[in-house]
Amino acid sequence: MNTLALGTARRANRLGVHHKGPTSPYADKVRSIFGGRLIEHWPFWNGPEDNPPVFCTGQARGLVGRSGASGIAFGQAGIGDGRNAPSFDGVGGYINVASPDMASAFNGQEFTISVWFKVDTAVWTDTVTRRILTIQITASERILFQKNPNTGCLMSYLCTGVTKGTTRPVAGTTANWTHAAMTVSKTADQCICYWNGVVEGGIQTGLGTWPATPIGLTLVGASSAAPASPMLGHIAHLAIGNRALTAAEVAALAVPV
Repeated sequence: MNTLALGTARRANRLGVHHKGPTSPYADKVRSIFGGRLIEHWPFWNGPEDNPPVFCTGQARGLVGRSGASGIAFGQAGIGDGRNAPSFDGVGGYINVASPDMASAFNGQEFTISVWFKVDTAVWTDTVTRRILTIQITASERILFQKNPNTGCLMSYLCTGVTKGTTRPVAGTTANWTHAAMTVSKTADQCICYWNGVVEGGIQTGLGTWPATPIGLTLVGASSAAPASPMLGHIAHLAIGNRALTAAEVAALAVPV
């Protein structure tokens, strides 16, 4: 076992959580691209060797909870990387990935969020918001990825009253996996959103300042623990790093192998 894997295993044992080294080419690619700037990567795959079925690796080693698991079916078809992914029932399923380590590692001013999702075709045109990811301090400082009511997807970065992001109209319905990403750099004054590896909405400037207060909410598949705005579909390979990736790096993450 190499030094990184050994250190990961030791930390996991102290926390009582089973962390594995990456076992798919895509997971290897995530680690390679983010390098030491990876905060956390949750593939969400599940197999006999995975306990709990929410796999994570990165700087944040806190225990990953699985609230609302009754509304999640693990072991469904994945993005094409040889591993599976969970489906969310649109009612009660969500995954709480918040931890003290995650809260302290994420500063909201220099980051990349990368995630794969697949919305159930039955709800692409419904009037319900389907939240993919929520990272939040308050309603005035938050990051969200979601399926909007009446077709379309939104990526939004809101801090100190300034909102950046993009709405991506989706013509008709799609049963395909989609890759979405957002990079933010306060230093460069840039917020960039990507849809399947391509810039969506241009390079946005005039960012607000993310407060130093640690994030208190990090949910996958819902906007609150009620749950509100529940996802109906699949989510896989959520990765968060504390630097803004380049366009070429995001394009590479949008390829599932």
